[in-house]
This record gives sequence, structure tokens and C-alpha cells, in this order.
Amino acid sequence: MSAGRLSTRVSRLSLGALALGLAGSGAGTAALLHQRAVVELDRLLLVAAQAGEQRPTWANGHHPAPVTVWSWDPGEPVPTPLVGAAEAEAALHSEAPLYLDRGADRLLLLAVEPPDVHADPTIPGPAADPDHPHALRLARAPREGPARTVGVFLMVYAAVSLCVVAMAALLLPRRVEAALAPLDQTRRALEALRGLAVRSRLPPGGPDEVAAVVRSVNDLLERLDAAVSVRSRFTAAAAHELRTPVALLQAELELALRRPRAPEAYQEALRGALGSVGRLRGLVEGLMALARVDAGHVEEGKAPEHLSAVIGAALAAEGPALAAAGCAWGLQIDEDPELPLHGPLMCAAIGNLLRNCATHAPGRPVHLRLGVEDGVVRLVVEDQGPGLRPRADAGAPTGLGLGLRLCREVSRRHGGALLLEPAPGGGLRATLVLPVDAGVGLPPALAARADAEGPG
Repeated sequence: MSAGRLSTRVSRLSLGALALGLAGSGAGTAALLHQRAVVELDRLLLVAAQAGEQRPTWANGHHPAPVTVWSWDPGEPVPTPLVGAAEAEAALHSEAPLYLDRGADRLLLLAVEPPDVHADPTIPGPAADPDHPHALRLARAPREGPARTVGVFLMVYAAVSLCVVAMAALLLPRRVEAALAPLDQTRRALEALRGLAVRSRLPPGGPDEVAAVVRSVNDLLERLDAAVSVRSRFTAAAAHELRTPVALLQAELELALRRPRAPEAYQEALRGALGSVGRLRGLVEGLMALARVDAGHVEEGKAPEHLSAVIGAALAAEGPALAAAGCAWGLQIDEDPELPLHGPLMCAAIGNLLRNCATHAPGRPVHLRLGVEDGVVRLVVEDQGPGLRPRADAGAPTGLGLGLRLCREVSRRHGGALLLEPAPGGGLRATLVLPVDAGVGLPPALAARADAEGPG
């Protein structure tokens, strides 16, 4: 959805909410004003009835209309046809005022004592009768209708509300479009990105919500850039690794076909070619394993397993290669907790560590040690080969073949890392570290060290 369409929808929703709010506020205020006018009219009728005076006009600020007051004694006709005899009798025997609505009029019936009720009882007359009758006061005024009480208010309020909504309809879309302009700029910047080498970044700024989206997109671009860089380095390394056995295989076959040879010479050439094919097979298997890692098979195929069982499977697979290279090996197991592992890929990773020893340290012993230290499982593989060449620019080790890259990636997908350092007696020490608790991960210092060494 474009920024314009989004601004239109937001503007419409905002205008609708504003109109509903104004209408509800106006209706509520009008109802309160009308109720107050009705209460004031009833109070005015009560004051007039208690006073019993006939004035030209009774007014209280809300009701300037005239209030008519009558007095009625029992036994006489009711002075107004609006009140029935039964209602008058009921009001005489009630201590509370009685309010009645008759057409367009509001009536109040109030029982009062005659003025001579409290006269001197020694004086003969009707006032001395203890069972004196009550008199009735009747007050009458026009009713307070909504048109009379809040009509003017509603007209003024409606006019003001229409002006407010009209101004909002003119200004709100522009303000919303201005607020969403950074989002539209972000969209255009994303559309301008081309290729896998995502070196560009989105310009920061804008409202908090847009700025948060920009930061997230830039973080994603950082990860994509890092992944593309790793993939480029891996492709270059894989091409380099494949070039050597292919060149050897081609040279051996060309040498064998250059001139006729004895059967023994052909057999020797074929054995050399078979060795080159074996190395190619190992490289292809490593590439396939990395493809499975990239496809997420590590996360999908994990199951509780002891690492010692995986080490045993890797030794069984690489044992002939170690024996052919003259590498004796030894395994020391101190602790062996159960871990969530992808068995086949972890076996391939450990097998590549062993194959690296057979390739680069032939005729030298290989030592393996498995244990737990500071909540981290450590598998240490040491050889006495040439080790790693230091990188001149960053001081980090180089010379990682495809097998070590596979091992590092598999360990990372298990929440761990592969650490490479010189062995105390010379050679290479490769330490595969895995967290005992996958939810906790590696200790900060160990994780920082793994990040510093990079993807290899």
C-alpha cells in the first residue's frame, strides 16, 4: 500500500472518529443542559407554590415564562380543569409535592396549611379544630421542551462542529502524508537496492515508528551483507580447494596417456587418480553438508544424543584415512552430557577435523579430549602439524579449508563455536565448544572470542 492510500485511510478514520466524538459530546452536553432546565423549572414551581403570590413573571434565568399560582380549599371546585378532583385529594394527603405534565404545561400540587391554623385556640372558630383541613396550592408554567432549552445551543454547536470537521478534512491528509513521507522514502530506497552485495543503507530519521522500521531494515541489510560476504569467501575457498585435486587428476591422466606404458605404470597412475577422486569426493560431500546446513536441516533434525557416540562414528569413518596417513589417535572422555544434536552433520564436522589432521599432519599422533568446563562442552582435537598461518592484516589465522569451515558452521548452528589456536607442543588445536544448556548459550567471553575469529 502506498503512502498516499494509507494517508487517505488514516484521514478518513480520523475524521470519522472526530465527527463521532463531536456528535457524542454535543448530545451529552445537550442532555445535561435540558435536564438542568427541567430541574430548575420544578424548583421555580415549588418556590412559587410555597410563596403563594401571584406575580406577573416568575423567572430563574432559565425559565422567564410566567408562573400562575392558585389556592384551593377542599370542598370548592378545582380552579383549573387540568387537575382532576382525585389528583387534588391525593395531593392534599401527601407531604411531598406532586408534579404533573399536562400537554404543554408543567403543574405542581402542594399541600399547605391555612394561615389561621396556628391561631389562638381560645378564640372560637374553625382554626381551633385540631383536625383542620389542608389547603392546596397549584403552580403552573409552560413545560421545558428540548427545542426551548437546548435548541440554540445545538444550532451553534452544530455550526462550530461542521467548521472543525471541514478544517480537519483540509489539514489532516496533508499532515498524515507529511508524517508518512519517511516511510515512502524508505520504500523508494529499498526499491533502489539492486544485487546481492547490499552495501547501501537506508537514511535514518522520521517518526519513532518509521525510524524503528528503518533501523530493523538496516540491521537486516547488515546481516545480508555479512552473509553474502561469507558466501563469497566460501565460494572462493571451495573453488580453490576443488582446483587442486582436479589439476592433479588431469596431470596424472595426461601423463599416463602421453606414451605407452607398462601395466604396472598404468596401475600406479590409476591409483593416483583414485586418490584425487577421493579428495574430490570429500570436497563434494563437504559442499553438500554445507548446503544442508544452509537449508536449515540442523535445526530440524536435532535429537538428544551423547557427543561420545558421534565421535565414535566419526572415528569409525575416518579411521582408515588416519591409519593410511600414519596418524595414531587417542580419545579421553572426562564428561559426556546429553545434548540436542544433529547426529549426521555433527559427525561430518568432527570427521572433517580428523581428516584435516590426516591431511596436514601425516605420521603425527592425534589427541582427542571430551569434557565440560564452565557449563560448556569442549571437544579438543590436537595434532602436531604445521598449524595455521597468521593473517598479516588482522592477526587472525588463515589456511582454513572447506572441512574447517563446515565444522565452524555446524557448531554455530548448534549454538556453539569452533576455536582454532596453536597447540602447546606445536601444531593445531581445534576446540569444538557447545553449550550444555542450549537456552543459555555460550558465556559472553567465549562468544566474543568466537565472533572475533569470524566465520573463517
